[in-house]
Amino acid sequence: MRKFIIFLLFFLSSKVYLICQPSVEAADLKVDHLENPVGIDNAAPRLSWRMEDRKEGAAQKAYRLLVGTDSLQIVDPGNAAQNAGKGGNGKDRDGKKDREAASGLWDTGRVDSDRQLIPYAGAALKPFTKYYWKVILWD
Repeated sequence: MRKFIIFLLFFLSSKVYLICQPSVEAADLKVDHLENPVGIDNAAPRLSWRMEDRKEGAAQKAYRLLVGTDSLQIVDPGNAAQNAGKGGNGKDRDGKKDREAASGLWDTGRVDSDRQLIPYAGAALKPFTKYYWKVILWD
């Protein structure tokens, strides 16, 4: 009986773990069709990815791109936006342009589109600077 209870607990905990895992994720992230390029000679490089999902028939409905020089900003963009400054004289009501300039982070916000090849449209990229990027997907 004890072995059965242990097996049942293990089985249920593994199911909970699988359910809590995100089903959609981006794969094959590329910049100008290159994986992990050392240098880019393009002022507006194209960012591309492929969506992977465990659900059959899933399709990308929206994306959010984050590009910056600080990998921690990319991992936790909400915290980076709070620390970058509040408000200001930017063109947006909420000061988004000012925060992007102060933090060096380009954040598209949620864009309702199934496109998987997007040209960079943030602040001018600096030479000899390492940039990090990630994409968040919705299906």
